[in-house]
Amino acid sequence: IASQLLEEYIDENLGSERVIVLGDLNDSLTDDYLNNVFWGFLNSNNFLFVDYDIADGPSSNWSYPTWPSHLDHIIITDELFSDFENSEVLTFRVDDYLSGGWNSYENYISDHRPVFMRINFSEFNLGDVNGDGSLDILDVITIVNLILIGGYDELGDMNYDGTLNVIDVIIIVNSILD
Repeated sequence: IASQLLEEYIDENLGSERVIVLGDLNDSLTDDYLNNVFWGFLNSNNFLFVDYDIADGPSSNWSYPTWPSHLDHIIITDELFSDFENSEVLTFRVDDYLSGGWNSYENYISDHRPVFMRINFSEFNLGDVNGDGSLDILDVITIVNLILIGGYDELGDMNYDGTLNVIDVIIIVNSILD
């Protein structure tokens, strides 16, 4: 019922928004129809489990290795489908990088591995506040001018805190220098 209510909420209240739902959703994507709590999402053209290949793949890449299962999922809405092309999703095997391996990770951090998604936003070029298609000094000048007049531009809000300030300028300058 929770999955059904979540799907309905997104469709009814965020129907034209780019939505990402992620977390420990505590069930498998690959269960058969009668036992699959995500069937509404899986059977819809409006949603995509971007981690489905992990769930359907080898258990060595699953997010919850001690069960073993893959219960940590990322769902995107159809407004993000084109942005998801040429993107990737993976389970970060943190335990491969810790001394003590899985036991250390599970005892001190979590019993789940993180699932990552890299997405390429086609029309959302963060930092390009002047809209010329490149991130450069003109964007820095535009952000500084917006700060001075108390203005705001979502593309210039580099740290997503709802305001434009010197931190956004530092982040954009570092992005340009990288």
